[in-house]
Order: sequence, then C-alpha cells, then structure tokens
Amino acid sequence: MLRSLRPSLPAALALLLTALPASGQIADTAEDFDRFGEVLASGDFNGDGFTDLAVGVPWEDVGAVENAGAVQVIYGSATGLAEAGNQSWDQDVLASNAEVGDRFGWSLAAGDFNGDGFDDLAIGVPDEDVGAVVDAGGVNVLFGSASGLTADGFQSWTQANPDLSDSAESFDAFGYSLASGDFDGDGFDDLAIGAIGEDVEVLNTTDSGGVHVLFGSASGLTATGDQIWSQSIPDIPREPEDGDHFGWSLASGDFDGDGFDDLVIGVPAEDEGTAEDSGGVHVLYGAANGLRAEGNQFWSQSSEGITSAPEGFDSFGSSLGTGDFNGDGHDDLAIGVPFEDENTIFDSGGVHVLYGAASGLSATDHQFWSQNVPDISNPIEAADRFGRSLAAADFDGDGFDDLAIGVPDEDEDIITGAGGVHVLAGAASGLTTTGNRLWSQGTNGVLDELEDFDSFGWALVAGDFDGDGSASLAVGVPSEAIGSINGAGAVNIIAAPLAMTDPGGQLLYQGSAIVVPTEPDAPGLPAASVLHAAYPNPFHATTTLRYDVPQAGPVRLTVFDALGRQVAHLIDADHAPGQ
Repeated sequence: MLRSLRPSLPAALALLLTALPASGQIADTAEDFDRFGEVLASGDFNGDGFTDLAVGVPWEDVGAVENAGAVQVIYGSATGLAEAGNQSWDQDVLASNAEVGDRFGWSLAAGDFNGDGFDDLAIGVPDEDVGAVVDAGGVNVLFGSASGLTADGFQSWTQANPDLSDSAESFDAFGYSLASGDFDGDGFDDLAIGAIGEDVEVLNTTDSGGVHVLFGSASGLTATGDQIWSQSIPDIPREPEDGDHFGWSLASGDFDGDGFDDLVIGVPAEDEGTAEDSGGVHVLYGAANGLRAEGNQFWSQSSEGITSAPEGFDSFGSSLGTGDFNGDGHDDLAIGVPFEDENTIFDSGGVHVLYGAASGLSATDHQFWSQNVPDISNPIEAADRFGRSLAAADFDGDGFDDLAIGVPDEDEDIITGAGGVHVLAGAASGLTTTGNRLWSQGTNGVLDELEDFDSFGWALVAGDFDGDGSASLAVGVPSEAIGSINGAGAVNIIAAPLAMTDPGGQLLYQGSAIVVPTEPDAPGLPAASVLHAAYPNPFHATTTLRYDVPQAGPVRLTVFDALGRQVAHLIDADHAPGQ
C-alpha cells in the first residue's frame, strides 16, 4: 500500500505525490487484482536514446470484458521514466476484439524486427480464441517510430496463419513466452514464441510444448523460413512427454561469440529419471540460416559438472537470464530453480550459472547460488523461491554485467511474502558476492514500505531510463495494494548505480503521477523522491525545501530519523499547482 516513505537512512526527508488528475499520469486507473507489473520488458521504442518500459497487465478489465489484459508503455527521459506520452494498449485499441480471459500482455519481448532503428514490442495473448479454437493463443506486434509505438502496420500472429508451420489447436497457449534475438545474423531481430500447450500428435503427447520462430525483415516479422521446435525434432535430446511444457521460458544470447544469437528454451516440467518435474534447459545455436539442431545442448541438474542433484518439482529452467558476467565477450546463462530445496529447506530456491566460451556454454566454472551461500545477504528460508525472476545488466558501471535475482516470497522480519531482490556483481572471475545486498521496499531508498504478500521481485527488467549510460532496475510488485485497491500492482525503479547506499528511484502504478523532484542545491544526488540532509543531522533551522506541484493534488512531506522512525509530517494536504 502506498503510504509515507520509510528509508532506513540518516535524516531522510521523504516526498510523495499521489492520485493526481488524469492529465500527466500513467494511463488507466488501478483496480482490484489487475497485477500491474506482473510482466516487464524494456526497449527504446521512440529512438531517443532513453530506454522505455513496457508493463504487462494481463488481468486488466477492458470495459466490461474481464481479464482481457492490457499493456502500459512509459517512456524514458533525462529525468527517468516520464508521464509525457505514456500509452495504454489493449486489443480493443488494436482490433476491437478484446475477449474475456484473453490475458493480452501475459508475455512481452522488445526487438527491432524491421531494422528501422526503433525497437518494436511483441505482446503475447496465450488465451486468445482463434475462431472456434479455444485458447489457441496469439501474438500482437506494435512497431516503434519517432513518436513511440504505433498501431500503424501492427501484426497479429496465430497458428492459423496459413503460411506458418503447424496449425491452431485448443489450449496450445501460443504466445505464453517470448524472446527476441538475431538468430540468423541478418541485422533484423527475430522472435521466438512459446506454445506450451502444443501437442505432438504423432507421439500422442499432450501439452508437451513447442517453440515457433519468426524471422525479421524490412517489412517486419515474416513467416518465410519460420521454424518450429520441439523435443520430437531429430537430434534434439529427450522425448516429448505429457505436460513437459517445452517453451515455458525463453531467452537469447550469443554464448559462443560467433555473432549469431542463440536461443535458450526452458522445460521446467521435464522429468529426470524418477525426479518428476525437476526441469531442464535446451540451447539451440544460431547460424546464417537460423537456429540449428547441430551442436544443441541439454542441461539439467544431472548434467556433468552441475552441482545439486535433480529433485521432484525443482522446476530447473522456469526462469532464464543472459549477460556477460565475466566480461570475456561471450554471453553467460543464469537458470532459475525457484523450487529447489536447499538443505531440506522447502522451496527456498536457487540459481545455476553456466559460462559461455568459443565452444558454447560449459559447466567449467559453473556456479550455484542460493541464500545459503556465505556472504549472500539475508538467510535462507522455506518457500522464498529465490530465482523466480532474473535480469542481467551492468548496474554498477564497471564493464561487467551483474545479475539481479528476484525472491518474491521473501519474508522481511514479521512481514510475510513482502519480497526482495538480490544483486550479484560481475567480475573477471564471474559473479561474486562482493557488495551483495538485498533490495526491498522501504529500505535503501526504495520507495513504499514492506507489506505482506506484495511479491516485490516477481518480475525484473533492466534499462537506462534516464540515458546516463548506466542500467537501472525495474522491479514488478504485482500484489501491491494502492490504498484500498488490493492487488492493483506497482513497479519500483531502482536507479543506477545499484552499488550506491541510496540510488533513488521511482514508484509507478496505474493512475499515478510520476514524481521526479529536482535537487539543484544538492549536486550529485540522484533524481528521486527521497531527499537527504547534509551532515550533521538534523536539518539546520534555516533549511528551505522547494518543490513544484505541476497540478492540483495531495502532497505529503514526512521526516524520519536515522532508525527509520517517523518524526513528523511537515505537509499533508492538497496543494494547488505551483511552487
């Protein structure tokens, strides 16, 4: 719930503006169980050099159509994500066909599919009905432009497209997962689409899963040369089985450094021997003619060199993240195992890291991370689900990608399921615990406060939203309550560099104003909604605080002491526009 801010920092002064009128705020309004922030993606959709944020709201009601789904797009600026030009997309906006339970926005992927220099946005709609075929699924593609994403020339893909391999079937869930990458190295990004309910009819398997690949071109995505992958393809290890859900998660990276992006396919319900749903990961390598079966790899916790043995329902591969953690020019792979039992601690979670090389991914220098590892902040607990989400970027500006790990069910003191995010720093030797910390709401300058079952860290994505050359981290908090609106959802932005004691940031939710205070008398402080006094504490009697209210709305200005205890509300009233 959004209340006054509680940074646990010396002499913090917090400023929060909420519930401003419709002009100058995030489009739409917060509603019960919308779960804004459940899905995140980032890209530069208007080509201005600032990363923009796409937020999936798959449970959004469109008019009277329940759970039709929507996507909010918030554009970057020199001050971070800004209210100007933000957009709300749904299927009624695109084609007037929003339907109950479609879940438009369930998955997102950004990439430049037509090579025009503007990132485009692919939106998964896994419960889309295709004619009389129930929940066959679909994918919509919006193209970027100098004015941002546009519906002009948008594409709608389903398996009913006559030029696509395979056909639409009930409950295929085409669009359940998405990933973009240039798999054939032609300069156009391509799109991988998970269809986790795909049946392999020749083997009479149900929900074994499949992945479609559409290739980019000057006209956008095309069915020409499209590929479909499953475990029934010759030379792909393992056999398709009922309920494998091949394609549950997808990610791309150039692991062998050959200039072609490679595709990682998560199969978290794969059985390993008698270990039911222990999970696995396939890696397909890119080439001039697209992804190839030759040289493909299958990884699981029973693979040679992988520490930790497969156990029932571990879900190895349910989340994936790629980045160059050791700076050797080869992308590396992080694999989430959120239901891993560590030392009999039920569903505490873990993350495996495989490092890239000229020959591809290797178990050499493999790492396994959990909250049981020495120097990982915060102790291991049951049902934390460490590794539920992953995002990689250079958050501290040292030239090595770092890894953010979501722990959405983390308990903080007596607060159950508040959630948290760990960040492991990259180095020449790979990921390290140096400077590791747990980020959560209400601490270290992260806005809002800890509450039961908020699920901070459910989704993660990195982006340089203010164009300063350093990556910030967007954190989905889909169960956040907005006032009395339960499960409305929110997104925290933790500003770069994440190594700072208080990096500043933003808190976004539907209908919110985007607060970006200026601090002209405190050079070096980041733009944020938390202002700090100069040493010594407390503020001098002559301290003057100035702020602008762009339009009428409530303002709260609260002082906390060094222990995070509220001292006083200096202001708690509606203000007219002005300084």
